[in-house]
Amino acid sequence: MANRMELFVVVKKDPDDQNEKGFWNKVGIMFEHKDGKGWSIHLDALPVNGDLVARVPMPKDDHKKETLPSGGEGFSAPPPMSDDDVPF
Repeated sequence: MANRMELFVVVKKDPDDQNEKGFWNKVGIMFEHKDGKGWSIHLDALPVNGDLVARVPMPKDDHKKETLPSGGEGFSAPPPMSDDDVPF
């Protein structure tokens, strides 16, 4: 097993719709203890629905092309903004 896992919440507009493809929102990370008998969990956000998904981190090059389970798209950075794009 990996010594580090990323934590996600799958967000859907209608949680009861089994056919809806949700998007994956990273909410934290967990690290295995050195003795292998436990995990330390760091959450940046709390899931409203109470469900967390733990996944082995993907290499940075794979974030743009890999599809996650349940149809969520891989992670990609938003396009860079110029100073002209700032709304204030």
